[in-house]
Amino acid sequence: KVEENHFGVRKRLLEYDDVMNSQREVIYTRRRHALYGESLDIDMNNLRYDYAQKFVEQNEGNTYEDFKFELMREVALDFSVTEEQYDKMKPRELVEAIVSDLSAYYQRKAKMIADTVRPTMERIYKEREDHMDMRIAFPITDGRLRFSVPVELSKCKESEGLEIYRTFAKVALFTTIDDAWREHLREMDDLRQSVQNATYEQKDPLLIYKLESFQLFSKMLEDINRDVLALINKSGIAVREAGANSVQEAREQKSKIDVNKLQASRMAAAAAAGQGEKSTTAPIKVDKSVGRNDPCPCGSGKKYKHCHGKLQ
Repeated sequence: KVEENHFGVRKRLLEYDDVMNSQREVIYTRRRHALYGESLDIDMNNLRYDYAQKFVEQNEGNTYEDFKFELMREVALDFSVTEEQYDKMKPRELVEAIVSDLSAYYQRKAKMIADTVRPTMERIYKEREDHMDMRIAFPITDGRLRFSVPVELSKCKESEGLEIYRTFAKVALFTTIDDAWREHLREMDDLRQSVQNATYEQKDPLLIYKLESFQLFSKMLEDINRDVLALINKSGIAVREAGANSVQEAREQKSKIDVNKLQASRMAAAAAAGQGEKSTTAPIKVDKSVGRNDPCPCGSGKKYKHCHGKLQ
């Protein structure tokens, strides 16, 4: 009986682990592709299609302005379709239009970054001509997060700088998958504990666990697609402009000078106040009080109350 109970427990645990294992295989395949760059272009194209299909489903029936606003809010993409075209297009055509805009924007962004770093890279190519196998890190940021994207000089030169944005797409996909997977594991642990209460409702906890975990996994994939596209579209090369830099330094220098002047003026005022008090301070003399029945200080020989004390 004991061994039979232990066997049942192990079998039940294995059934729960099978659910996680199937999800783990999907995530680790995507993660491996992002890490080694295997079929990155295909994966990114599939990601765009998955996102576009889900976006069209969620916003079906919306007005043109709402549809365009939501697309800009989620992935920072300016929809190129006009309102007249939008009213006549079918869902499948909307999906194709979104994917086309995402691909075109990706190409423009890659070229813009390559043009930005080209003058600097030309100088590095000449200086490191004998070390073209080395890597150089490019700072790319979306305004909130900052990434150091390592790119080989040889690949950067061969692709005329387009390899920078392609490598950043790998980094964005890799980091987004890791963050989403860690959060998903925590949610799955909470779900595994909560479904045990289903036995009180005469329901199978494993069946509920499978259904709920599939919904969580589907939502995680949707979030990954949206977050990757948003991160890629919102990011750009981190360049410090000389004019802005000099203005900022001037402001900082001016603030330092103002603070120093304020501190100096306070110290001078404190010193002046101290000198003034030192020169004007004198001992305070307090007259001795005279009783009413004491002799009057004027020397008349009368009591104080009958002499000058009458005046008070």
